Amino acid sequence: MKNGQLERQKVLQELETKAETIRKRIAEIRPGRPAEALRVTVFIEARTIGDFTLDLSYTVGNARWAPLYTVRALPDNGEAELSISGLIQQRSGENWDGVRMALSTSSPALESQPRELQPWLLDIYVPRPVARMEERYDTAAAESVGGGLRKAAAPAAPALGRAGSGS
Repeated sequence: MKNGQLERQKVLQELETKAETIRKRIAEIRPGRPAEALRVTVFIEARTIGDFTLDLSYTVGNARWAPLYTVRALPDNGEAELSISGLIQQRSGENWDGVRMALSTSSPALESQPRELQPWLLDIYVPRPVARMEERYDTAAAESVGGGLRKAAAPAAPALGRAGSGS
């Protein structure tokens, strides 16, 4: 029993050593992030002594957002409620805890002016009426004969008795 445990422990140790070697190789291959990428230098010239607020904003790669729409029907008053939220995803390598951000549909690298918004019209879906089967049959028969559109009498449906009526 001890031999089996010792063997498993030896195999486990070998696997851990190989995994550590692979992690080190990956770290060597992966490009490092330069420290300058996280540093900002600002030169300020003030005419008077006093406090001021400095806001810094920038764009990052590997970040995106998508709008999420929710529509709720309000049948009591015949209206609908539309709400919008945003799903934010990022793989920039930066910590975004507590970050304030503004979401925009523009592409700052490509556009200088926002596009003109187009209206998005919503309405209640009303399905188109579907012709009954005998009307389709009559229309097809009339067209195949080459005559005008005539409505032929549909065969009568068999009478169905009511439950408990004895028929």
